[in-house]
Order: sequence, then C-alpha cells, then structure tokens
Amino acid sequence: MRIAPYSSIFIRAFFALSLLLPSFAEARIGESRSQLERRLLRESGKGLLVKDDDLEDFHRERFDAYGAVLALEDENWEHVLYFKINETVIPSSARLWIKNDAGRRSEKPNPRPDGWLLHVIYLNGVSVLETYVRSSALTEIETNGILEINSGGSQWMKGAPPEEDGVIQPTVFPANIYTKDFGVYGEMKGNEILLYDPRLDEMIHAARLEKAEEEAPMSLHGF
Repeated sequence: MRIAPYSSIFIRAFFALSLLLPSFAEARIGESRSQLERRLLRESGKGLLVKDDDLEDFHRERFDAYGAVLALEDENWEHVLYFKINETVIPSSARLWIKNDAGRRSEKPNPRPDGWLLHVIYLNGVSVLETYVRSSALTEIETNGILEINSGGSQWMKGAPPEEDGVIQPTVFPANIYTKDFGVYGEMKGNEILLYDPRLDEMIHAARLEKAEEEAPMSLHGF
C-alpha cells in the first residue's frame, strides 16, 4: 500500500517502524552506521572517516542532496563523509588537501581527491541515502559493482519508476534507475551515483509541505 503523500505524521511513524526491520539485509542502503563503518573503516582498511570541519563544509557545499535533507529539521539525521582509497596503503587525510609548490599540504581542499568520496545520510542511525563520487570516470565494472551491492537481491531497472499504484513517485531527488522491488531509487550521472530509500524522498516532500502550510498565513497576510 502506498503511503499517503500529505500525511507527514503517518510517514514518520511508518518510517521509524520500518527501520527496525531487516528489509535490506544484503544492501548498503538500509544498514546501520556501525555495520557500514566496520566494513569500510576496519575490515577493508581502505576507508577514512572525514572529521575536519573545513573539509566537511567544503564537500557538503558540493553535495546536492544536503540542502533537501535540511527539511527534516525535527528528525534524528546526520550527514557523514568518508574517503576511500584504491591502493593497499593506509588512507590519509593528507590526500584530501591540495599540495603547495613545496609539496606540502596547503589550506585548499582537493575537490577531487584520488579515490572515492562517499556521502551518507543516516536517519535514526540507518543509511537512507548515499552518493558515491569517483575522482575519475566510472568504469562499467565499478558501476555494476556498486549497483550489485545495493540491489538488496532485487534487479535494477533503467528509467523513472512507473506511475503505478503502490509505487512512490520521487519529487525531491532524481531517479533514472530503480530496483524492481522499488526498495532503492537512484541516479547515475558522470562520475557520481546517488542511491536512496524512496521513503526518504516522501518524508522530505511531506516536511516541505507542512512547513509551507505553516508559513502560508504569514506569507499571504496583507493581500
């Protein structure tokens, strides 16, 4: 059954309950922060949690989804940035800064550090949106690999989700791919892959409508 698009209270209650269920046991979207970080930071040894405020601010400005998620001001959400290298050496934050003429770290963040940047939006400690940013063009193998680990055992389909009963139509985030079970939507463009739970899209849409309705009397007063 499709969630009513204008009932924000119902959406939040439904979403909070559904996050307790193992609906995406094989996927990255839908897993806890502790699970993701155990694999990325400790088991593989190739990931780095970016904690520097200047770096976070710099890359957040280039993270298209961040502005939309701000609508969830009453929800328990957070944006976390990770960096993943391709080599077998220990990842270092030095790679995230441009070097000066002397070969030392400057104060300018590197907009495209060699490797991957991973933006994750966690809601109640669970991943609901991820953006993979590659420093170079994505290969077919890399693209298929990311989609496979986020498929949740379903099949990826190309194009926008069909306008059918029970299918959430995204209004906040773009979608040119989706899983056949409609559990994950996404957009592939250039060297980036955006993946998200469509219920997040619906939550943000409802939050925006709720705020617009609250502000309408003040906005229209005096006409």
